[in-house]
Amino acid sequence: MFRTGLSSFATKRYLNTNAKPTQLQEYVESMSSSGATFPKSILESLQAETRQRFRDAHKMIPLHQAEFLYSFTRMIRPENVLEIGTFTGLSTTSIAAGTQGRIITIERDSGALSIAKSTRHVSYVPIVCIMMEPLCSPTIPLYVQFSVKKIPTGPSATKFDLVFIDADKGNYINYFNQIMSRSLLSDRGVILVDNVLFRGLVPQAMESEIDPQNKGLMRTARQLHAFNQHIKDDPRVEQIILPLYDGLSIIQKKAKLTCFPPNR
Repeated sequence: MFRTGLSSFATKRYLNTNAKPTQLQEYVESMSSSGATFPKSILESLQAETRQRFRDAHKMIPLHQAEFLYSFTRMIRPENVLEIGTFTGLSTTSIAAGTQGRIITIERDSGALSIAKSTRHVSYVPIVCIMMEPLCSPTIPLYVQFSVKKIPTGPSATKFDLVFIDADKGNYINYFNQIMSRSLLSDRGVILVDNVLFRGLVPQAMESEIDPQNKGLMRTARQLHAFNQHIKDDPRVEQIILPLYDGLSIIQKKAKLTCFPPNR
């Protein structure tokens, strides 16, 4: 959830370039080319409506990140997708455009979902948001549930090949723990987590002295640092954090076989 494709933090700290963030962003976006099934015009319309109706429209992912989600989904070809944090459906629509699989999305804000539901009218992006009962029978059955705990488990339960987490930051550890303890991630599954660098503040999160004016932001940054550390310390998974957008973490189960000797 960051307005620009590349944060100034990412530009200055990691890209080692003299290009201005806006200049670099414009270049990256102009040189990127998404597939014919990427619903750019639909997403632009969705962005405009969200900005008009919501004060917290900054929760939307930027359009370039939507393209990334679309391309990433096409690469890994997930049969089942879990999204935690629908908001108005920008990321949901992008993921759905890149898969023929099944999507479950979790969102508590009924107002935001009222916009997300409108995408069900788009024939080539068959999305429907359900808040307790089905609205129709789409090509891609997409569901809204209020808690990860409501997702069925057991030998025949769904395993997710892609999980995208972009919701309340204080619950990131809880979401991850629920996914792992309930065995919801498939062996080839990937968890993408947004905002893990949070405006570039996360590296500063453990400083003893914090500017009172930034107290709220730093509280969120500390929560995200705790999440990043929690994943790093979990022996079941491996992660790589990328300085893209507002920080993007890619998490997978640890590989069981390797051609190389283990790290010493």
